[in-house]
Amino acid sequence: MALLQIEDLAVAFGPAADATTVVDGVGFSVDAHETVALVGESGSGKSVTALAIMRLLQEPGRVTRGAIRFEGRDLAPLTEREMAAIRGDRIAMIFQEPMSSLNPLLSIGAHVAEPLRLHRGLSRRDARARAIALLDRVGIPSAARRYDDYPHRMSGGMRQRVMIAAALACEPALLIADEPTTALDVTIQAQIMDLLSDLQAEFGMGILFITHDLGVVAEQAHRVVVMYAGRLVERAETAKLFSAAAHPYSAALLRCMPDDDEQAGDRLAVIEGTVPAPTALPSGCRFEPRCPQAVAACRSQEPPLLALGPNHAAACIRPLEAAQ
Repeated sequence: MALLQIEDLAVAFGPAADATTVVDGVGFSVDAHETVALVGESGSGKSVTALAIMRLLQEPGRVTRGAIRFEGRDLAPLTEREMAAIRGDRIAMIFQEPMSSLNPLLSIGAHVAEPLRLHRGLSRRDARARAIALLDRVGIPSAARRYDDYPHRMSGGMRQRVMIAAALACEPALLIADEPTTALDVTIQAQIMDLLSDLQAEFGMGILFITHDLGVVAEQAHRVVVMYAGRLVERAETAKLFSAAAHPYSAALLRCMPDDDEQAGDRLAVIEGTVPAPTALPSGCRFEPRCPQAVAACRSQEPPLLALGPNHAAACIRPLEAAQ
């Protein structure tokens, strides 16, 4: 049984009579000990999908269709109190910008100790000791001394480490990491990803890793889910996606990756155009206006997700040609 199972998920914003669907028909799974990367340009629906899993969508956002099952349990009918018992304990999330996610009025140690007191019932003293150990584990220097420091006194990389320590305090079964290295320099990015890999091996957790950095995906993910304009367009094992992407959008993303042979000043490949707004989606395939392989049929029908082989599916009416 999958640790996390998403089935036909749809998320909409706005009043029911005039709602705008921003995630439509997304489905994938994450197993224990596995990293699944959710990729796509900004506006593809990745972060909204993560917030739906965590039940953190702000009104007027809501799940309108589908199922989110965690450890076989449907999360939709749970009360907020029941969901709060899972959130931060069995499922944890690292957000993309730690400065806006950390409470500036709480010390870094308090951020890590709070879930231990809430979910594990530890005393203030025991929670502090465990929090210091966690801060040390994620590489905060002089953790005992810095326990009472506030977020604004730390660098971006150190704040991100605090977020990781807080997320992993209760040893969750599932970690959702939403662009956890976006604002960090390359060296710190590598350190953070190595840290997540080490902690995954230690705790055995599944990771849903949301990113636009395909270089990180190649090194970290076992499987990849590609989203575009709210839809799932390809789902594959990482090696398969990188060697034979079947959807033109996936292939275009891969072409935009820097090449080891490129010289300074070389122009990177780009995908012409932008992701359409949810209120201005084209008819048929949503990628058609930007797709170099589009044919007339692409403008009239929205392609279903087709199985192409073991653990590989793509939503394209010409997937085999796209993969050549």
